[in-house]
Amino acid sequence: MPRRRPHTRTKNGKLQLFVRVHHGPGGLRTTTREKTVTPAEIEAWVTEQRLKYGPASDVAGGLRATVATYLETRTAMPTLAQHTAHLELWVQALGADRPPMSVTTDEITRVIDGWMKAGLANDTIRKRRSALRTFYARMYPKALSPVKGSPNPKAPKPEAREIAQLNIDAAIQAMPTYRSTKPGAPRRLSLSKLRLRLMADTGFPPGIVAQLTPFAFNPRTGQVRVSSREKGEGVEPRTITLVDDALVSMKAFHAANAYGRFALSSCNRSFKRGCKAIGLEPRNVTQYDLRHSYLTQYYRVTKDEATVQRVGLHAPGSRCTHRYTIAAHAEIDAASAKAFSRARVQLRRATFRSQRLPKKVAQNR
Repeated sequence: MPRRRPHTRTKNGKLQLFVRVHHGPGGLRTTTREKTVTPAEIEAWVTEQRLKYGPASDVAGGLRATVATYLETRTAMPTLAQHTAHLELWVQALGADRPPMSVTTDEITRVIDGWMKAGLANDTIRKRRSALRTFYARMYPKALSPVKGSPNPKAPKPEAREIAQLNIDAAIQAMPTYRSTKPGAPRRLSLSKLRLRLMADTGFPPGIVAQLTPFAFNPRTGQVRVSSREKGEGVEPRTITLVDDALVSMKAFHAANAYGRFALSSCNRSFKRGCKAIGLEPRNVTQYDLRHSYLTQYYRVTKDEATVQRVGLHAPGSRCTHRYTIAAHAEIDAASAKAFSRARVQLRRATFRSQRLPKKVAQNR
C-alpha cells in the first residue's frame, strides 16, 4: 500500500489538505485540491496557513534569533554546549532567517533522511531531533510542532558499560592531585579528581554534581539533597543517604569547595587521561561510565531494579534503569537459577517427608 502523503487525506472521494496551526477553535485549516497536487504545492500551502493563522509569536524573528532567545532560558542545562551545537545544525539545514513555524515536517524529514544516508549513528540523530523537539515545545507550547510526525530512528540496543572497580580506583588515583601552576604559585587541588571520585562513589551524573550546593550536604546525617532532574519524565528533588565510600568522597568534595558548574568535556578528558595512564583505551571510556558502573554494582548486590531506580534518580517505572543493570543480568540470572534449583530440591524433600504410606501398605510390611 502506498504511503499517504503528509497533510493529505481523502474526504468524500476528494483530496483534502489539512494542517493544525494551533490547538484552539479554528486551528484546523483545510482545503480541497486536485489529486495531481505536488509535494511542493502542499508544503507551500501548509507554510502559508501557519504564517497567516498561527499565533502571533510564531512569526517573530528568524529561526536563528529565536533559537538564541531559547538558549538564554537554558543556561542551567548541564549539556548546554551539546544542545546548542545540535540546534545550530538545524538552523544551518533549515535556514536561519525564516520564521520558526514556517518549518514543515517534510523539511525536517528530509534533513533526517540525509543524516541517515550519510551514515550518522541513530543515537546521534535521535539527540539532534530531541533538541529540536524541545525547542518547539518550549517556545511554542500551544502550536503543533513540525517535529511531530518526522521519523525518529530506532534507539540502539543498550550495551554493558561497566568498568571494573579496581580499574576505576586506579584511573582516578593516577590523576594528579594538584593542578599545574606557575613556579612559586600556591598549589591548588585538582577539582576534576574530586568530582570524578564523587561520581564513582555515588553514581551521580555530572549534571547533578554540578548542581550540588554546600547547603545540600549534611555531614552529621551523611545525606545530600539533590535537585530535580528534567531528563526524561523528570524527577523531583530527593535526599540521598550516602554509603561509606560516598560519604568520604563527599566530605573531601565539600572541604575543597568543589561546588558549582564545571566544563563536562574538560572533566571527561581528565578521566580519559587517567584511564590511559593505567593501560585502558581512552576512546572506549567516558566519565558517564562511572555512573553505569556504580548502578550495575548496586544491582548486583540488591538484585532489585526498583531500588537501583531510586538510587539512580530515575522516574518510577523508567525503562532507562535497564541500561544501567544490563551488565549484571547474566550473573544475576545464573545466581537466581542456582538458588531456584536448591529451593526446588528442598521443597521436594520436605514434600516427601510429609507424605505417609496408606495403612494397608504399612500393615503388609
